Amino acid sequence: SDHVCGSHRMAITENGIEILYSASQISPPSTTESLKFIEDAPHLVFGSLEKLLPSQIPYNTACLVEGAPGLGKSTLAYQFLLCGLHRQESVLYISADIPRQQVYQTLPTWGLLPDPYLEAGQLVILDTFSPMVETLPATSVHLNLNDPEMLLLRIAQQLEQMPKPCRVIFDSLTPLLISCTPREFIKLVYRKNLQLRQPDVAVLDIFAQDGIEKSDHYNLLNLYDLVVDLYSPEWDEMNRGEDIGYKNWLQITKIRGAKADHRPYPYSISPTKGIVIESTSSQSKIIDHNSFPK
Repeated sequence: SDHVCGSHRMAITENGIEILYSASQISPPSTTESLKFIEDAPHLVFGSLEKLLPSQIPYNTACLVEGAPGLGKSTLAYQFLLCGLHRQESVLYISADIPRQQVYQTLPTWGLLPDPYLEAGQLVILDTFSPMVETLPATSVHLNLNDPEMLLLRIAQQLEQMPKPCRVIFDSLTPLLISCTPREFIKLVYRKNLQLRQPDVAVLDIFAQDGIEKSDHYNLLNLYDLVVDLYSPEWDEMNRGEDIGYKNWLQITKIRGAKADHRPYPYSISPTKGIVIESTSSQSKIIDHNSFPK
């Protein structure tokens, strides 16, 4: 009869022998299946980037948000989560920086009561800290950064159970880099994105940029269709010494297969709206950080 060839990892658990295998790891999605778009909206990502993305962004897209700590990367991830839930999509949120209980407690500050979504299975929050939190709907899924095979398997198994379309958020990749060599890190992210590339799944990863060489960074960027940079420019290095009152800037540095506004824009962080891209009074005040002295 039909069967899956090859050797497969196994583990002895309280349920007996468990074969560490997921069908999605071997059977890629059909290329003939049509790509889905957000209903009644032209853009996949989120409202804060709408003015910079005039093209339709399909599912089967991998996005990377990178920048130094404190610039609002996780804020952008929460906006991505909220947009998905408000459009009746499901969201798988993987927290590698903070316990899932802290994510759960943060969501109400953005105007979202997570319990109905958690109980309905529309929202699942996993972390790498603890196997279960009693105050959240029960889950026995635990992610171990030190076991890449098990990590990818658990993510794939959870994704198979999620309603589609689904947004997968990994906040953040930085602990993965700390737990392995840069080359192993690139391979792991490549395998993760390859596994999650499905016609009804969109991926958003967060990365802090620190601790990786330029060549490895280029290899990492090549794994994504959309790359968003958050940064604070050095004002004294600008060709135009014009301070217009904004500390942080956002720029789409890469997009594959679609159009985007690649110019940098200032943004603010609102306690209720998240990242808000500000309108400048003239085009001359838009700063091209690629022209900075090297």
